[in-house]
Amino acid sequence: MRLIHILRLSLVQFWLGAVSVLMLGTLNRILRVEMGLELAQVGLLLGGAHYLAALVSIPIGHLSDQHGYLGYHRLPYIVVGTLLTVLTVMTAPWIALFMASDPTPTRLALAFAFFFVEGLGVNMGATVYLALVTDSTREAERGRVVSIIWTMMMIGILVGAMGGAAYLKNYSFDRLLALFGVAACAVAVLTAVALWRLDQRRVGKLSASSSLQRSLLVLRRSRQTRLFFGFVLFGLFFHFLQDVVLEPFGGEVLGLSVRQTTMFNAYNMIGVIAGLLVGGAVVIPRIGKKGMAAVGNLIGVVAFGLLMVLALRRDPGLVTLAILLMGLGTGAFTVGGVSLMMDLTVDHQAGLFIGAWTLAQALAKFGSSVLSGMIHDVVVYMGGASHVAYAAIFGLEAVGMVLVTCLLYHVNVTTFRREVSELRRLIEYSLG
Repeated sequence: MRLIHILRLSLVQFWLGAVSVLMLGTLNRILRVEMGLELAQVGLLLGGAHYLAALVSIPIGHLSDQHGYLGYHRLPYIVVGTLLTVLTVMTAPWIALFMASDPTPTRLALAFAFFFVEGLGVNMGATVYLALVTDSTREAERGRVVSIIWTMMMIGILVGAMGGAAYLKNYSFDRLLALFGVAACAVAVLTAVALWRLDQRRVGKLSASSSLQRSLLVLRRSRQTRLFFGFVLFGLFFHFLQDVVLEPFGGEVLGLSVRQTTMFNAYNMIGVIAGLLVGGAVVIPRIGKKGMAAVGNLIGVVAFGLLMVLALRRDPGLVTLAILLMGLGTGAFTVGGVSLMMDLTVDHQAGLFIGAWTLAQALAKFGSSVLSGMIHDVVVYMGGASHVAYAAIFGLEAVGMVLVTCLLYHVNVTTFRREVSELRRLIEYSLG
């Protein structure tokens, strides 16, 4: 794929990153601080509804494989997902105000439904977008492509965070409306530029043997599919388990200021971008995608091990290095894992398998955001000091990285494709 096409495609990842910051970060804070909603309610509405919507990833991916419009199998679903995202982002401040002004159960239920629709739009667009990227690339170039488009997502996160913070420095509801309105318009424009003439018409129709029922049977019975689903689920879970507690750890255990702990995000982002770009352009051509993901996990072991030691010693001396390494490991794991994920698909069913891997990612991030605080509280409840509780989280992540790497080496692309082909024939024969 030509570089100009990769950069165009990456505009979708750019707005996904920016919108995620506004919806799950900026709006999160405003609902809690400026509008006074309970933190548990904020988490349920924004995170819970958003991640719950990922349950549609597999059926939506399958639909995009099987049912197109005017011969286009990816573009219609991305357009619908983008339209839902545009409409929900534009109206999100009004829904937040409506809910926070009188948080009755009825209003909370309506708000949950709204944010579920927002998550539906994002997950529909993201799942089918990755299927389109898979359709449009060869195995040999996917490491390079993934490194570029995921770097654009990181840039989108930075732009969303910095732009939102600067514009809302003097907060008012009107400024919040303007910010989200501009973001919604940018989503529409960037998607149009990204996808113009990139989706190719598909000739012919797939057989009825590729029904959703039979496709789900293949997913459930394939050992390789279960292995990779577990790898994605647990890999991302352990990589992001510290996400919610890292800044509190810096303030509570290391005695750092708010400004210093806020800089954790910048250090992490530098490491992630370095891991993505170096991993995709330099390392994958030499050691392969599985090797790249394994290297990312091993860097993570070092980073989390170092954070565990710093927590036990309550010493901030090497925390910047630890967070840089943590980001580097996450970037390397991401570029290797996502490239491998695109290879673990079959012709005309990329959407189905990408949907499965997208669901695994959502479950992992939801679980890590919920369980990290619980692990800390359980250790403290059992009599451990707070710094020991943080160390337990980091230590669990280090051990988890080793176990996930062992799981990775049982994943094989050739075995996967042979196994899926055999299962499809067997299921077609058994179900008639």
